[in-house]
Amino acid sequence: MAKATYKNPTAGLSLDQVEDLHRETLGRLSHGYRLPFMQWFEDDFRGSEGVEEMDALERLMYRQLLAKAWASKDAPYLPTDQDRLRRLCDCPSEDLWTKHRKNVLLMFRESKHEGKMFHPRQLLDYVGQLTKVSANTENGGKGGRPKNPIITEAKPNHNPSQTERLFSDNPNETQPKPIKNQNENQTKNEELEKESDVFPQPSKTEIKTDMKAKTEMQVLTLRITGTPAENYKWNEVTILERAFGSATVVTDYEAWLTENEFEDFRGKPVSAYLKIAPERLVRENLSEVDNSAVVALSRDIAYVTDNVINCKEKEKAGLSSLLSEYSHEEIVAAARRFDQELNKDNAKNVDFATKNFIEGADNMLSTARRKKQEKDLEASAVAQAAARMQEEAEAERKARREAQAKEEALVEDELGD
Repeated sequence: MAKATYKNPTAGLSLDQVEDLHRETLGRLSHGYRLPFMQWFEDDFRGSEGVEEMDALERLMYRQLLAKAWASKDAPYLPTDQDRLRRLCDCPSEDLWTKHRKNVLLMFRESKHEGKMFHPRQLLDYVGQLTKVSANTENGGKGGRPKNPIITEAKPNHNPSQTERLFSDNPNETQPKPIKNQNENQTKNEELEKESDVFPQPSKTEIKTDMKAKTEMQVLTLRITGTPAENYKWNEVTILERAFGSATVVTDYEAWLTENEFEDFRGKPVSAYLKIAPERLVRENLSEVDNSAVVALSRDIAYVTDNVINCKEKEKAGLSSLLSEYSHEEIVAAARRFDQELNKDNAKNVDFATKNFIEGADNMLSTARRKKQEKDLEASAVAQAAARMQEEAEAERKARREAQAKEEALVEDELGD
C-alpha cells in the first residue's frame, strides 16, 4: 500500500455515523473542548452552487451562521429554532429573515439529535480535525515519541562493541582500534547476548510500528548477521519506503536476510539487498492486484498525459497499491489533472513527473473523493429540502381546496334555505 500522510477518518461514513464519531471523540477529550480556529476556503465558498444563487444579504447570513456553528458551545451544530437562527446570523428584521431564510437554510441539514442542525462539509471538517487532536492528546499522555536508550557505564569503555558504534551520536567518526584481550576468541553469539542486555531486542510488532526502516534494518542486520549495517545507502531505502511503505520494506529485508543468513556480504548487506529489492517488492505488490489491470492503468495514464507520466516497473508497484483503494477511472482522472497543472516549461518538472505523481497520488485522490462526497451531500440536502418544500406547498394547496369546498357548500346551503 502506498504510504499516505493522512487518512481521513470520516471517509466512507454516512453523516449519521460521522455524528456518532463526533460524540465518541469528544468523550475522549477534556470537558467542553472546542477547536481553537476554523479553516476557511474562500474559493470553495464562492464556487458553491448554493452560494451562487444567493444575494448579498443571504451570503452574509450564511457566512455568519457557519462561523457561529464552529464557535458555539455545541460546535459544529446550530439550533433549529427560527428566532435564535435569525439573531445568530445578525439578520436586521423578521421580515428580511422570512424573505431570505429559504436559500440559507437549504445549505444545512437537520441532525438526528433533536433541535439541532449542521452543515455537512463543516461537520466532516470539524470531526476530521477533532480526531487528530484526540490522537495527539492520547500519544502525548503516553509520553510522546519513544526516547533513544541511554547507555551508562561505570568506567570509560575504550573498546566499544559493534552495537555501541552503530548507535553512537556520530557513527562516521573514526573509532579506536579494538584492544586485544583474553576474550578475543569469544563467539559472535556470546557478544550479541551481552549487547542485548544493554539494547533489549524489540518484538516484531514493536519494530514495525515504532521505528523507521533505517533503524529497523540496522537492528535486523546486527541480529541476523552479527555485524552492523554499512552507514550509507539510506537515501535509496527512503525511496523504497515511499513507494512500498516502511513495513513492507522491513518485512521483505528481514525475509531476505533470513534466506541468505550464511552468505558473505563483505560488510555490505544493505547494498546487496538494494540491488534486488525493487524487483522483489514490485513482484510482491503486483501479486496483490491483477497485473493486467496495472498494465491497462499504466497505458491509459501514458495516453492521457501524452507520455509525461510513463510508469516503469518500479512505479507500477505504486499503481498497484493505488488500485487497491481507488478505481481505474479515479486514478486516470487524477493523472490528467496532474498533467494539466504541471509547469512543463521547467524541464525538471517533466523529468520527475512520474515520480512526483506516484508519491502524491494518494493525497490527490483522497482529496478529490472527499470533495465529491461533500458535493453529493450538498446536492442531496438541497434535493431533500426542495422535496420537503414541494410537499408543504402541496399540503397548503390541498388545505385551500378543502376550505374553498366547505365555503361553497355553506353558500349552497344558505341559498337552498
